[in-house]
Amino acid sequence: MAYILLGVLLASILLGGCRPSSPVTFFQWDVRDTFTSRSGKEIERISRPLLSPPQPLSRFRWPVDGKIVRSFDLTRTPKNAGLDIAVTDSAPIRAIASGRVVYQGKELASYGNLLLIEHREEYVSVYSYADRYVVKKGDSVEVGQIIGYCSNSRKEPNIFHFEIRQSSKPLNPETVLPKREK
Repeated sequence: MAYILLGVLLASILLGGCRPSSPVTFFQWDVRDTFTSRSGKEIERISRPLLSPPQPLSRFRWPVDGKIVRSFDLTRTPKNAGLDIAVTDSAPIRAIASGRVVYQGKELASYGNLLLIEHREEYVSVYSYADRYVVKKGDSVEVGQIIGYCSNSRKEPNIFHFEIRQSSKPLNPETVLPKREK
């Protein structure tokens, strides 16, 4: 039983971002220690967390300029798990935060030309109804980088649909993006 508890403790520490180099460094960071490699070379190392510090939500930015024409609402039918924003034709779409493109395609017909970007803290931003994207799956993007351009592919006026999810759960974008007028 004790071995199982110790294993669970060590696994949770390792999965939580700990890279221990000695027992002292399981719970402390920036501890220096040395070890001898198989080749006999003396190596100094410093304990550090594996994951970067979380990105503050205040660093997120709006993906497009435009007026919100349909707000987040999961209670009515049809549900809206994001925002519909009226945009000008060819308006640039920008990444709301740094991350990595995990999907770009048209397989989900109700989303049109869809792009998903994975961010820290299990956030995923969802961009749909673009004329074209200038990034592809696997690309890294920076906050504010142009990732595509809007079109009138859905209906008049030009509508851009945007969602943000955390652990697959839709969040109201207006609660995590900087405040602005509708």
